[in-house]
Amino acid sequence: MDEAIWYTVKNTPVDRVRLVAGGGIESWDVGPSKLREMAYRLAGHGVEVEVLVPEGILSKLQNVDLQLIASLADHPKISITATQASLQSAQGWLIAETISTPSKRWAFPDNSALAFGPTWSETESPLISTEQGSPSTDLGRKLESIELWPVEIQQGDQETMVQHNLDGTLQGFGKRLWEMIALEYSAVGKLLEDADDNLVSLRYSDRYLFSPLCVALLTQLVRGLRAIFGLKRLAFKTFEVVTAFPGTQRNKYQRKIWHNWHDTKVRDAILKETLKHIDIDARVTEGTSSEVDHSRILEMGFESGKILTVRFDQGISYWRSESRRQSDQTDFDFRSNDVDALSFRLANLNMDVVGQQTPTYLFVKMH
Repeated sequence: MDEAIWYTVKNTPVDRVRLVAGGGIESWDVGPSKLREMAYRLAGHGVEVEVLVPEGILSKLQNVDLQLIASLADHPKISITATQASLQSAQGWLIAETISTPSKRWAFPDNSALAFGPTWSETESPLISTEQGSPSTDLGRKLESIELWPVEIQQGDQETMVQHNLDGTLQGFGKRLWEMIALEYSAVGKLLEDADDNLVSLRYSDRYLFSPLCVALLTQLVRGLRAIFGLKRLAFKTFEVVTAFPGTQRNKYQRKIWHNWHDTKVRDAILKETLKHIDIDARVTEGTSSEVDHSRILEMGFESGKILTVRFDQGISYWRSESRRQSDQTDFDFRSNDVDALSFRLANLNMDVVGQQTPTYLFVKMH
């Protein structure tokens, strides 16, 4: 699907593309969505993008998803249109079309492929394409960004766009992250440096904490905090980690650090042991994707009663290894049950990590 759109954009005089969201709300998760990534990539190449979103679903979305759709609408090349219903095309559900004459259209027989989540455009059903007719018209109402932003977020969260700001060695990832946050938000910087205000609770929730690289990144994020606070100010007993069970594995022979674990019990044990290498005790709680909140959020509670939250719209899985050709660094033995050896390796893993082709956002709030 992605390749079909890019081929058309690169080889025909198309400067406007329409992408369609639909399906069931239970499968929506805007942060890691392929639709969102496609919209930003097309816009980055000068293509105007219109995203169609069912109005009935918009009214039921969590704030985190509304916030990310509002951020899309802030882009000068991207617009959001609220529709009454999904569109049908060529005996299927329209998922994308060029806004040109003739219009190139793509559709799937399966409406679930339209869900605004990680599996957008992914289905076992065949892709239907046609080049007949004109693009769809009178689809609904264009929404301005201000209409989409949840009121409580407008009044509280501070938004930071991140792409390559934190690129560098994995071992320094946490230090760079907290230095960036403290520099951009002076109140947060003062809170972190207040020697009389201990950190009494720490919790991270992320539905997609599936790979060894994610465990290594989370460890470095906490290590950066430890460097700021020192062990004396880390007054919490247990770091709470909440995550979900991974979906069905398509490749049972995965062997790279960015692949997912097959056995979450092994993942949990390695996660806890990796954090122990930086003197942090952790407890992992698992649930299904529907049970774990969409937000990828780090929550910090202080002795003074202040609470600092940092929400990652795509979680720490946004950052990737730049060393994909260095097999000695990127290979990972998923068949091994040697928790001690694997956790030691992840705690000390050092390679370059980089942002993706499209940006991610951090939302910082102190209250």
